[in-house]
Amino acid sequence: MKAYENNLDVFESIFKRSVKHQYVHEPFEPNKALVIGDVDNLAKLNAFIGEYSADCQSFQYNDSFSWDELKSKIDEWQPDLILIQRQLGIPNKDLIFSVGPILETITQVCKMPVLVLPDELDNFVIDSVGIGFDHQIDNSLLINKALLLKNKLKHITLIHVEDESIFKYYMGAIEKIPGINTEFAETNIKETILELSADFFNGVADKLNNDKLKTTIHCEFGEIVSCYEKLIKEHNIDLLVFEAEDDSKMAMHSLGHSLTIQFPNVATLLV
Repeated sequence: MKAYENNLDVFESIFKRSVKHQYVHEPFEPNKALVIGDVDNLAKLNAFIGEYSADCQSFQYNDSFSWDELKSKIDEWQPDLILIQRQLGIPNKDLIFSVGPILETITQVCKMPVLVLPDELDNFVIDSVGIGFDHQIDNSLLINKALLLKNKLKHITLIHVEDESIFKYYMGAIEKIPGINTEFAETNIKETILELSADFFNGVADKLNNDKLKTTIHCEFGEIVSCYEKLIKEHNIDLLVFEAEDDSKMAMHSLGHSLTIQFPNVATLLV
């Protein structure tokens, strides 16, 4: 009976490994956009988003800011996209490694994509996008929402960086389990994880690659921040796209929130 069960486990594993998740393309358009900024930046933000959305409304932040008033505006307008000024609500702009309390609240409460632009908007154009995947690789929605900003878009990089330190932590636990060939397990698990993302990414590239849009893939184990920093430089990435929340639905712990803080000079779309 035990040999039968082992054979069944092997068959099931092979079958599951052969299942390929397919990218489903569903166009999204930012028909309505809400722009949130202070008096010094609102005009620039409106000028930028005007190239992507024909119907825009503005909300001006000032000293008498009321969250209830902004939330009512969002609920009433139901925008397809929110564009918000980075660090809005922080009096000291030297505190660059923060996105600001208003953006943090919006990503917790609202369910529409939120775009954060760098402070320097003069001649800013989005033509190279990096889409960052955490653990949910087969995420068609994330890619489709990234294409909200397809005007002038020339290059997409699909990115899966698996955190090496977390992987080593779990491998350390596996090493303490008797009877497991840890060297084989480590190699096999790494190959399987990267294969899953590469399979899905190749399917995306097959559907999106054309004369105007080039799609490349990048899958690796490494240190998250340094890997993204290298990719931003190599591909001249203007915009990073992430899920707004992690698997536990905690926006503040998500990869997107962390890297939005880490790279203040790169635009971020939190979906």
